[in-house]
Amino acid sequence: VRERVYYYDHPAVGGRNVLLVPFAGGIRADLQLRHHDEPERFNDPDGVKRWIARVLPATYADRVTWVTTYRFHQVVASAFSDQHRRVCLVGEAAHLFAPFGARGLNSGIADSLVAARSIRAALDGSTAEIEHFATTRREAALYNRDASSLALHHMQANGWHTRLKRRWRAAVAKRGIAAGAWLDSSPFGPRAAEHKTETGSY
Repeated sequence: VRERVYYYDHPAVGGRNVLLVPFAGGIRADLQLRHHDEPERFNDPDGVKRWIARVLPATYADRVTWVTTYRFHQVVASAFSDQHRRVCLVGEAAHLFAPFGARGLNSGIADSLVAARSIRAALDGSTAEIEHFATTRREAALYNRDASSLALHHMQANGWHTRLKRRWRAAVAKRGIAAGAWLDSSPFGPRAAEHKTETGSY
């Protein structure tokens, strides 16, 4: 796998969604479980080997180095600073996103840089920079939350309209580039392995 690949309803794993992402030294493979699935069935050593061998060449089943089970969260703090401008929230203290495009990490770094500059200004007696930090970084967090939500909407297709549109696009994708492009239009993360970050308002 040399680029990010997303499979809707992968038939080899019971119609569950699969995301494959080039990773340092290998591949990150994400399997989206259903609400009634028991995580232990998929994340124990034997369970991981079973589904990995179905979505990647079988040799990868014996090369698994770590397994993590997690839930997607889409949360943004109501304020990134307290009313006295003495506290700055950054990173996961300020926001939690679904892990597409490493938005949580990338925006957390930007949060920290802006917060550090703001604190330096506040030590000189001005809280205006703290207010600027709280406003601009929360706007960036809302942007990233919405981008992650768009990816989740594509993935989960909870509404009948989205499910119907996805099936129709998949059925005609081989006949037209536009249909296939819509299926891949959600911001799951950078496509090419050499890209380090996804463009956006981090």
